[in-house]
Amino acid sequence: LAIAMRKSKKETDPNPEVVEEVVVKELDKTKFPGGYVTIYYGSQTGTAESFAKDIEREGEDHGFKVEVVDLEETENDFTGDMMKEHMRDANGKSRAIFLMSTYGEGEPTDNAVS
Repeated sequence: LAIAMRKSKKETDPNPEVVEEVVVKELDKTKFPGGYVTIYYGSQTGTAESFAKDIEREGEDHGFKVEVVDLEETENDFTGDMMKEHMRDANGKSRAIFLMSTYGEGEPTDNAVS
């Protein structure tokens, strides 16, 4: 079973059309009984990214399908990514971990500012 998802142009576009189609395979529950976990990180020097990759390895060792996402590479509304139907567990809940580091006097990292 595969789920096809369509990503369309912004609703303000007078001529909305499909610009991308993504096919999502069903999660192998025997390999990943814990379901999906998405880790979002913001890092200046790589510390949060390193922790995210550590959690990714540990999570997959413990039955979770983990995706690591750099906040700089997300669209403006990343909550839509978290709420995707195929990413939810049996109770309809999505799991996400946010790892943010700061630099200087506590300023946000460059990739977490936007």
